[in-house]
Amino acid sequence: MTDAQFENIYGFPRNPAPPAPKFGQWVQPYNSQELASYTQARALVAAINSTLLKLDDGDPRLMGGGVLPGDDDPVTITALAQPGQPLPETGIFLPSWAAGPGGFVQPHATAPDGTLYLHLCLRFQNGVSGMNVGLILDKFSRYPLSPAYVVMQIAAEAEGALR
Repeated sequence: MTDAQFENIYGFPRNPAPPAPKFGQWVQPYNSQELASYTQARALVAAINSTLLKLDDGDPRLMGGGVLPGDDDPVTITALAQPGQPLPETGIFLPSWAAGPGGFVQPHATAPDGTLYLHLCLRFQNGVSGMNVGLILDKFSRYPLSPAYVVMQIAAEAEGALR
C-alpha cells in the first residue's frame, strides 16, 4: 500500500511531516554565567558616562558619578602601566576569583569568532564597585521595550549602595 492509498483509506498520513516550530517559542534570555566581552562593557560604560539622569531633587548628573575610565583588558592594560607604579583602578575590571571548595575555574566562554566573554564588573566614581556587566546587559534583554526602566534600576543600584 502506498502512502497516498493509506491516507485515502485511514484519513491521515502514514509518515507525517515533522511539526513546525511553535510560534513565539520562548527562549530563556538569562545570562546564567554573567558573562560579557570587553567590547560590550566599553559600550555600556560609554552609554552610562554620556547619560545625565535626574536621580533626586538635584540637577541631572551621571549615575554613581560615572564609571571610572579604563579597563584591565590585558591588551590595553600595558598602555596604563607606568614603570615602578601600581596599576590605577580601572572602571571595567575582572574581579579576583577564589575557586572555593569545588575548585571551579572562573566563568568564561569563547565565541566562534574568538571573542572572549568574562565575568566583568564596573567600578563607579562614588566608590560603588562590582556591578556585573553581564547582568546589566541581561536586564536590557529582558525588558527590550522599556530601557528607561532598566537604566533607572541600574542607577538605583549604583546610587543606593552608599545609602
